[in-house]
Amino acid sequence: MNFTKYLRNHTLDTIGAMLDDGIIKGQDLRRFIGEEVDVCEPEYLRWKMEMWYRTLGIEYLSKGKFALQLPYFTKEEIKDAYDNNEVIVCVPKGIGVEVLGRLFNFSSWAFVDPLVNSKPEVEDFWFKTSCSIKPEYLDREGREIKSMYQRDGKLNMNLGRYLTFLAYMRYKGTILDQLHKVWLPNSRYEKKGMLIAGLDSNGMLAVHGWMPNFHSPLVGGRFVEIPDHI
Repeated sequence: MNFTKYLRNHTLDTIGAMLDDGIIKGQDLRRFIGEEVDVCEPEYLRWKMEMWYRTLGIEYLSKGKFALQLPYFTKEEIKDAYDNNEVIVCVPKGIGVEVLGRLFNFSSWAFVDPLVNSKPEVEDFWFKTSCSIKPEYLDREGREIKSMYQRDGKLNMNLGRYLTFLAYMRYKGTILDQLHKVWLPNSRYEKKGMLIAGLDSNGMLAVHGWMPNFHSPLVGGRFVEIPDHI
């Protein structure tokens, strides 16, 4: 066997072993093929999100290999989200807000304060939300926003979900919620309070705890939505 053939076979064997072990995925190999990538494929969405997290250093911070579950969104649902100016992101299971903050270069008292109720996701949590510049439901009370989203069959933001969304939009080149702030109804403060978050005028993360009956024309909501078939 000549050296070129040996090298080819050895390389293919190595790639096969890495695929079997989950170190790389089939989607990783598409960059070497002349075919156009379908950005609405769930496998491509997973690959894109995994590459983003790995580039940020999640394997260093979590001290282990990193991989995400396949999104529960179908190809058609992903396309509809993009057509409606929505983004789909994933909060990795078991990663708390303190680690997410280090990963995304955010800092806040809320990451370590025991009075803040913000638990890690128990499974990889894929969700979509709007990319709109302004939050919706401005000047509504926090408890009112929570009820409206529940009524519409949507979920609410918590601190971990919001950090992931904010960081991913920044990665895509869009800075959101610097003028307006967002209620995080699923992150409680001292049991009765709710968190409000956004960016301050210096672009730093700002988190506050307020009573849920507070309202302001500069504070609104951002929904969290998963597919109906989940």
